[in-house]
Amino acid sequence: MKEWEDFLKGYGFVPWSAGGMQGWYRQTAFVKDCLAGEIARYYADDYIVIRHEGDRSVNWLRENWQSREDVMTHRFLLLDCHETRLTKKSFLAWYTRLVGNIAV
Repeated sequence: MKEWEDFLKGYGFVPWSAGGMQGWYRQTAFVKDCLAGEIARYYADDYIVIRHEGDRSVNWLRENWQSREDVMTHRFLLLDCHETRLTKKSFLAWYTRLVGNIAV
């Protein structure tokens, strides 16, 4: 397990827990820039969940997980989970905020 932890830390992951689940988390920044400088920055949050309750945890994530400002997507990998449906809901919330900010 120590080798696994060192491997994940090498890629920027830190320990994480929520909703009865435990695992690892990292935030990746995506930056759009040009000669004038930075024009946009947004993030993707990655979660590797090693302790969870299977379908119960999947349902908890779908019902309770909230998008955060400037985070375009939250990606969850639940190890040893048989759920196969892919859910994308945070992008729409992020996009709606972005369009609202541009329109102002």
